[in-house]
Amino acid sequence: MVEQEWLTHWAAGLHSEDGLSAMLDMMSVLADRLSESYEEHSSLEAAALVLTEITGWPALMLDAKGKRIGGSASSNHPHPEALAMIDSTRPVDFDGWLCLSIPPNDHHVLCVDAPDGLQDDVRLMVMREIVALTGFELRIEEAALEERLRLWGDLADEILCGADRRRIAAHAKALGHDLDVPHRVGLIADGRIGLSAEQVRCALRRADVDALVVPWDQNIAVVLDGSADTDKILEALDHVVPGGRPWIGVSSLKPQGYDLTDALAEASVAVSFGRTARESRTVNYGDLGVFRLFSPDGRWEQLEDFVKETLGPLLDYDRTHGSEFVQTLDAYLRRDGSLKHLADDLMIHRSTLVYRLRRIGELLNVDIDDSSRRLDLSLAARAVEVLKVTSDEAA
Repeated sequence: MVEQEWLTHWAAGLHSEDGLSAMLDMMSVLADRLSESYEEHSSLEAAALVLTEITGWPALMLDAKGKRIGGSASSNHPHPEALAMIDSTRPVDFDGWLCLSIPPNDHHVLCVDAPDGLQDDVRLMVMREIVALTGFELRIEEAALEERLRLWGDLADEILCGADRRRIAAHAKALGHDLDVPHRVGLIADGRIGLSAEQVRCALRRADVDALVVPWDQNIAVVLDGSADTDKILEALDHVVPGGRPWIGVSSLKPQGYDLTDALAEASVAVSFGRTARESRTVNYGDLGVFRLFSPDGRWEQLEDFVKETLGPLLDYDRTHGSEFVQTLDAYLRRDGSLKHLADDLMIHRSTLVYRLRRIGELLNVDIDDSSRRLDLSLAARAVEVLKVTSDEAA
């Protein structure tokens, strides 16, 4: 319902000698109405709703891409390319739509369906004041969010570094985070430079996952409770970071979340396998089996020694001749020694495959079909790929 009484009162006041008093009265009324609307709606939704309530103009709140956030107007609104031309200084008319962007970052636009709106000074002033008040509210919200994220990041740092338990407990209590339930640590990587903590936080919100997030070395660490669905997080990240292929290394579940230094070490081991994972992009530390024994602290010296002792001559031959004997051995052992379809998988002739396997046995001076050696050969062949990935990431 149009607040005609208010509009008439303000129109009379703004065009009189007491214009300042009328302006202050308008700001007070609009601030009160917006404040009431905040109890049920976001600040952006409230702006569109209150504008319609006061002026009678059907209004929409859009993001910069033209996606509707709130309001009462029809869905036929200005094209996103037109929205990019709008700022917060004065209303712009696009085919009967009056549009103003919301400061401070102009990421949202308030649009009203008012073909003759530029002729109505009072309603235009109401629109400007609502935009200004909404921009002020957004600044407050952004400052509060930044402070909350900083505090949550500090808490994550304390948990992962093993700070004093009493300090962590007090910090968590102040933030309303329950550390008395089981927790685990995930390290998210995307194989490229650029994944940010804010992108991960956005994905977590999209996946409806509550977690502590903090940058950690070249990855992003997330402190999760036991119910978090990591596959759902990765799916949300695919939307937030189009074109990437992030993966996550996840620790085993710990009874509480006060000290997760061991969980961080486990996640560090697990995330190293991300590039080599052939099926799932979630690599759980508990699924790594015997590889956990080679790197209990996230370092790989013992695994490197094992690979050199087991496959040294084969690695030297591949390096010197540009051959792919290690890859062939790995594929052969993954198929439990079966030649069926393996030549096709490697895109080589069967006779070439037989030759390669014979030369591998000669170079290593072992029978590659000997069950007593198969485990060592299989682990070492797979570990070559793991070590290559970890050395590339360290470079």
